[in-house]
Parts: sequence; structure tokens; C-alpha cells
Amino acid sequence: MLELRPYQKRVCQSVWEALESGENALLQGPTAMGKSCIVAAVSNKLINVLPSGRVLILVDREILVSQLRDSISRFYPGLSIGVICAGVSAKKQLDCQLTIASRQTIVNCLDEFAPVNLLILDEAHLVNPTREGKKLDQYGVIIERLKEYNDNMRLFGCSATPYRLNNGFIYGNKHHPADKPYFNNLTEKVTFAELTDNGFLCPLKGEISNNQIDLSSVAMVAGDYNLGQLSTVMGLHIDTIQEAIDIHAYNRNKIMVFCVDIKHAEKVATATGGVSYHSKLLKKERAGILTAFKKNQHRVICSVATLTTGFDDPGVDCIIMARPTKSPALFVQMVGRGLRINKGKEDCLLIDLTGNTKEHTPTNSLDNVHVTIPKGGGGEGEAPYKICPGLNNDDTQCLEEVHPKCCICPECGFRFETEIAAALPDTQTVNFSEPFIKKPAMMYSVLGMETTIHESAAGKKLLRIEFLLDTLEQYNTVSDWICLADEYSGYAVTMGIEKWGYYSDEQCPDETEAAFWLSKDFNQPNNLECTKTEKGYFEIEKRFFTKNVDVPNTPEMDLDEIPF
Repeated sequence: MLELRPYQKRVCQSVWEALESGENALLQGPTAMGKSCIVAAVSNKLINVLPSGRVLILVDREILVSQLRDSISRFYPGLSIGVICAGVSAKKQLDCQLTIASRQTIVNCLDEFAPVNLLILDEAHLVNPTREGKKLDQYGVIIERLKEYNDNMRLFGCSATPYRLNNGFIYGNKHHPADKPYFNNLTEKVTFAELTDNGFLCPLKGEISNNQIDLSSVAMVAGDYNLGQLSTVMGLHIDTIQEAIDIHAYNRNKIMVFCVDIKHAEKVATATGGVSYHSKLLKKERAGILTAFKKNQHRVICSVATLTTGFDDPGVDCIIMARPTKSPALFVQMVGRGLRINKGKEDCLLIDLTGNTKEHTPTNSLDNVHVTIPKGGGGEGEAPYKICPGLNNDDTQCLEEVHPKCCICPECGFRFETEIAAALPDTQTVNFSEPFIKKPAMMYSVLGMETTIHESAAGKKLLRIEFLLDTLEQYNTVSDWICLADEYSGYAVTMGIEKWGYYSDEQCPDETEAAFWLSKDFNQPNNLECTKTEKGYFEIEKRFFTKNVDVPNTPEMDLDEIPF
């Protein structure tokens, strides 16, 4: 009988409550969370509660079909489990209460498949959101057809990375404005920190590139690097990978290297004395390579994307990134291959030779990934924005919408890393288990306040409120920023309206110009509670007011410290 861990019980309860309330459920959780246990428990409960109920688990890869079938059969031997996957069984088992299917096979036999009460989506981030005028992908065809059979069908999605390159998050409103996601919110999240602290994941340590590789000659395709051109650039750094192994991974037992393409993987395998694993190998060859790697007959395995999901070898204790990517999901998936616990394994070492870590986890937390979201109407030329990964004073994630080239978040003061074009550089040691901690706040008297209209690097106007503080520090000013509806949208405007209420009893206008003129009657705070960034700049944490005070002007300040 399956015995769930405490966090798995919490997840199952939350998912069940969402499904009962009529909502689709979405779970975010990393590798080794025990997803198969959770899926099995939820499926078994539905079938027990509704004896005539049916569940379909939809997966993307054939190997996952076999893994799930074997796991669920072990957990609940009495369940009737069918398989619809050409690579696993020639016979389509259509009439079982619980069916595990590959999308590639079941999409061709939907006419023969009976309605289901629950559709479970493994790797839910692979599902394209619906968009008016856009053709449905295989997932969309399956979902819509099954909803025709049973319009009360619920979805339960699972993903370690519930966001998509060029789309944003697959739930809520942090996504391309034309998208219609299947999930209204994130039902439950199991974090890397929670699993690591409780001994279910091994700690992650890193040797992280200080500089970026010069990728100015590499074009962008569908939001990520052109793989052919990227392979040419990364091909210049083959020897660096072996050098990194010699210097940093000399005491590691099993090393996975993620490469750009097959040609790159084969070159790296030759240089490191390892083996390459890719889609052009015969099925029998691939199986033999994985078996040999698991038996420690190979120390280094070089892959492209084939092993980012569906492959689990707890013995892997080193991940080398030799593939730059703009995809935060791909980054997290690559890291996740090394986080399973194993006897004698103290931690996993990430050697990032690409700059991926600084781009996707600027706070060194896998639970705090930076996601860029498209913004604006349809067609070309849409202005993207990124979600700030910094932390607010209460340790909640900032989630401010800022321009991709923004260096400082106007909400929480987080400073984004700037790109440096360079060859493969020295590295710095990073402990991913260390939390991101702000320095203690201090109280400062306000000597003066000035409001101006600031124009960002993207050409958008916003209201800037600059305060002169009573301090002899090198930097003696701090700014507040108010984004309004004539230039911004979404969360940025919501926060702008909230901040407006601190300074004015008047209704917040939609236009920045109007806000500027009204700001002449702003209430000036007597004191500001501020923290300091590593570079010495102030950030506002709390504001303390005595209403109806005069607002003295201060000399015009230098705006260069906020380059957006």
C-alpha cells in the first residue's frame, strides 16, 4: 500500500479540493517530488469515490508510459490499468478505468475512446495554451475532443516548470495576453528548498561562469538561439569542458553534459572520453548506452535534449551546461537531472560554462526563476517584459513586470546581471541552498521630496518620487516609482495605484501627466524605512507619514542609477 510523504498528502488534498470545487488543478514540483505517487493517489481516490469513473494520464514520451504503469501497478495492484502507446504495446487497451497514453498514439484513436472524468497532464508546460485563430496542437485536440465527450471533465496538470518560452506562465494572467490557459491558478507548489531541507533532494552546488559567452553573431529562432549557429560558437570551447572536468569535477563519479546539437555532443564526447546519447541512435543503441552509464561503465554522457525529461539516474553527481538557452524551463530540467539522492552522494555539482544560471536564477534559487513574458497585441513587434525574481520585505516574490533591458526593478530594487561578451571565463562558487537575504532595514528622516516624469529606456513614462535622506552615506537619495494605465498594464498598474494611495487622498489618474500635476499636493513622509543593496543604493521598505505637510522641493537629482 502506498504511504505518502507529508507534503504529498498536502498536495493530494489541495488537488482534490480544487477538482471538487469545479477547478482544474495545477501542481508545480521538482524532480524526485514523487509525482507518480501523487498521480496514483489522486487517480485511485477518484475511482474509489466514483466507481464508474475513468482517468486518462497523458504523457509525452514512450518511456514515461512504462514507468508510470509499473509504478502505479506497484502502488495499487488492484487498479485496472490500460496502455495506449504504440512503442509499448501493439494492442490498444481502451476500456480500463485508468489509462496511460502517449499523446502521439491516442490522438489517432479518440473516436474509439470513451469519456473520462479526469485528464492528468504530465509535463503540463508542453501543452500549448489556446489562442484565437491558432490551430490546436495534439494536446489541444485531445483535450477539446474529450471535453466534447464530457464537459464536466477536469484537468490535473503536473510540471516542474509551469511556464513556456514566448508564452510566460501557463496559469493566471502572467502570460501572452492572447493566450487562454487551461489553469486559473497554481493549486500547489512543492519547492526545491522544501525537498532539500527534508532530505528528498541532494544539495546543489555550482561553479558558475562569471561572464557571458559572446553570442552576438547567433540569431534568435522562436525565442531561443539558432542551434546551428550556436553549435558553431560553442564548438570553439570544446577543450574548456574537459578543463572544467579536470579542475572542478575530478572527484565526481557520473557527469552529464548538455550540448547544443548532435554534432556538438559527439565532439564533446570524443574530447572527454565519454559517450554521446541522441535521437539519431537506434533504440537498441540508446538503451545500451543508458544501461552502461547506470552500471558506471561510462563516466561522462553527452546529450542534447533527449535526457532532460524521463531519465533518472540517482548516481549523477555533476551537470555541465555547455548549451546557452533562453528557456528557463530547459535550464531547470537540465539541473534537475542531478538532484536525486543516492547512497554516498553528498551533493550535485553544476558547472555552468554558459551564463544560464545568472540569467535564469539571478538570486541563486531554483524556486525563484526569472520568466520573460510577451506583452501587447498580436502580430510582430510585441514588447516583452520580464518578471522580477527579487524578494519583497516579507520574503514574498516581487513579480514586478519590468522591461527586459531593465537593470533595477522599480518595485523591490533587485539588480539584474548585465551581459558581458567574453570567452569562457573564470567561475565563482555558488551554494544554491543559501537563501536570498536583504540587509536589515534602518529608519531615515526625509529632508525633501521631488516628483518628476521619468522616461524609461523603452520610451515609457512613469512618475518618479525622489527623496533626500538625512544621512552622510555616499548615496543619500531613494526613489519610488508609479506606473499608470496610459503606459503600463497589469500588475505594474495595480502596484502603481497602491503606491499612489500612500501619497495622495485623490483618486489615482490613468495619465502620467495628470499624476505629475496632482503630485504637487503629495503628502511627504516624515521617515522612510530603507534597506541597502550590495552596491550601496537604498530601497524603500516602509513609509511613515504625518498628513497635510508642505512638500519642499529639492535640487534636480542625477537619474543615471536607474537605467531603464
